Amino acid sequence: MVVSEFQQTVLDALRRLPPTMRTVMAWDIDGFTYTEIAEALAMNPAAVRQNISRARRRLITALDL
Repeated sequence: MVVSEFQQTVLDALRRLPPTMRTVMAWDIDGFTYTEIAEALAMNPAAVRQNISRARRRLITALDL
């Protein structure tokens, strides 16, 4: 698979996220709802929302978006 420079930059930024943020982001990217993610990972839906929100903010900063 050929990965563009930007795609590689995004992947690197995702890898730098803390494990929980990285995990919930992967589920979110795959299209699962916060409730589905919470149930699958034995988390509170509010914690899932918070982790995704924080992960997005970190990614925006890391990618200069």
